[in-house]
Amino acid sequence: MEWTLYNLRNSSKFLTGLIHNHNFCGFTIQAVTLTFGTLFASILISSCASDFWDYETDQDRFESKLNSFSGQTEEQVVSQLGIPTNSYQTGNTKILTYFYDYGSTYSTTNNNWARNVCQHQYCPPVPYQERTVQNRWFCEVTYRFNADSMVQWSWRGNNCY
Repeated sequence: MEWTLYNLRNSSKFLTGLIHNHNFCGFTIQAVTLTFGTLFASILISSCASDFWDYETDQDRFESKLNSFSGQTEEQVVSQLGIPTNSYQTGNTKILTYFYDYGSTYSTTNNNWARNVCQHQYCPPVPYQERTVQNRWFCEVTYRFNADSMVQWSWRGNNCY
């Protein structure tokens, strides 16, 4: 469509009529505003809707997995988790402990390059420096069995879930 003076005049008449008559294609401006406002609000609310009240944290999922072992025999738990790190038995009670250590230790030297590059009489002495970095992430889970049925669990650590 080519914009001519006629088209501009007609479009300005349309806009003028829209503003003065408060009418848009046979609907009042209030009705159009209300319809679009309701549509926008419903889209906004539905897009924000979530299962907020059913929100389950990583810790909840981890403890739910631990709860799933309740009532199982020692053999069933060991077959799913593997050989425990430690075990203890007294009378009818048996305790299995699983310890997971994800720690790491490494050493850094931040000046080896300076010691090797500079090998003439004008180089200042560079002392050797080393630093040890330790990261420790672990998880210890303990299961208690009474009469060969898992009845209680506990956990501690900073990397269990």
